[in-house]
Amino acid sequence: MLPIALVLALSWVISLAATALVRRAALALGVVDSAQSSRKIHHRSVPRLGGLGIVCGIYGALALGLLFPSIRATLAGDGQRIGALAIGALAVAAVGLCDDLRDVRARTKLLVQFAAAALLYASGFRIDHVDFPFGADILLGPLSLPVTLLWIAGLSNALNLIDGLDGLAGGVAVAAALATLFIGVGQGPDLAGMLVAAATVGGVMGFLAYNVVPASIFMGDSGSLFLGVLLGALAIRPHARGSGGILLVAMGVVLALPIADTALAILRRVARGSPAFSADREHLHHRLIDAGLSHGQAVLVLWTAAALLAAAGVHLASGMHGRTLTLAVVLVTGALLLHRLGMFTFTRADQSARRRDNRELYDAVRVASRRLRVASHLAEVREELSRAGAALQVRSLRLRTNAETPPLGVSAGELGARTRFVLDASRPELGALEVAWSDLRSGRDRDAEIAFELLSRDVATALRRIRSAQPPEPRLAPGAGRPWRAKSPGSDPVGPASPP
Repeated sequence: MLPIALVLALSWVISLAATALVRRAALALGVVDSAQSSRKIHHRSVPRLGGLGIVCGIYGALALGLLFPSIRATLAGDGQRIGALAIGALAVAAVGLCDDLRDVRARTKLLVQFAAAALLYASGFRIDHVDFPFGADILLGPLSLPVTLLWIAGLSNALNLIDGLDGLAGGVAVAAALATLFIGVGQGPDLAGMLVAAATVGGVMGFLAYNVVPASIFMGDSGSLFLGVLLGALAIRPHARGSGGILLVAMGVVLALPIADTALAILRRVARGSPAFSADREHLHHRLIDAGLSHGQAVLVLWTAAALLAAAGVHLASGMHGRTLTLAVVLVTGALLLHRLGMFTFTRADQSARRRDNRELYDAVRVASRRLRVASHLAEVREELSRAGAALQVRSLRLRTNAETPPLGVSAGELGARTRFVLDASRPELGALEVAWSDLRSGRDRDAEIAFELLSRDVATALRRIRSAQPPEPRLAPGAGRPWRAKSPGSDPVGPASPP
């Protein structure tokens, strides 16, 4: 147990120091998480990239551990699998870092996650069968590969989605890593996996010193995606096998909080016509805050739930009596609590029109985003925003930039709700997208706000690319590219309008 304690302590110290340095660098570089979003709970911009501190803590502790003969022998004895885990998790952390610095498409992140999962599968991290507490054993056969890929990539995204409150994802990760460590103790001599689990506990605890309420740094995608892959792989590591295989159900219970939250979020979004992997403000932590809990109280409640689920998972994997009863209690209690929070409310009789509207909304944003990704001149951005304003049926749409850039897009209206979407908090000179609806209801609609946040992100990407290339803007014919204004009652048909 001494090597485990040593690795945990080393990881904690390194993470503590590395996170402080990363926080200072993120502030200096302007890599912050903006509070100006319809789904954000924090009210100020906070530096991200805290995941780098976690990665440094875990990898640094294991690297220093090689100086000790017992740790070196343990890791070398399982070198191929530990190496595959190190490479796969680091690749996911790298794509998460790119997303923290500059938005990466969800498709690209999924591709890297599945590639990392495939590497882990080839190295022996696989789900070939599932044991249940009541004795059933399901062999997966050819389904082993897709189930393993979905398990690892799914957990990576699940931990990312639950990272919505200060300290929440870190606390859940610590509880899961501790459960993995205890399950390893009970399931047999898997010292290499236990060392990685101990390093994970220490690395996240060092980061949590800066991430508890009020957080001074966020872990970002570089941390949450990385930890999800690491925990998913540790749950199915080859040596963590008892009679016939690890109880995947036990690890499912340990990680039930992020798994349930993600599954319900996907069902909820599909039911109302939103993209399955879009963001919203209806996760478990949002529901707790809407129920009247403070930020800190909601985190404490979810930490407690994660600890209880971790204890239940350890019991399920232990082989002790009462496992079936434990599983039944977890399922029934969890279902009742989720129902109480309204998490099972997917559809209503009056939502068919909303689903149709949402599909049209996101389809229009997707079309605009595709065109913005290939825009090479400001005139093309201007033209695309004009198209988007008409397709999205808003009263006005304006890109407000700095003084040297003329206003682009649809001219601003005087009536209705108005919302500003900052393009890039780290580069305020890019400006903001201002949207005005013809009625107040649309201005408070979460799906509409999130759709325009996605559009703003692509506008920012286009402006950064155009400004870095700095091509000469083409001369326009008289009247070309002028702002589009929605038709008002009694006015002429929609057409070019005079610049405001």
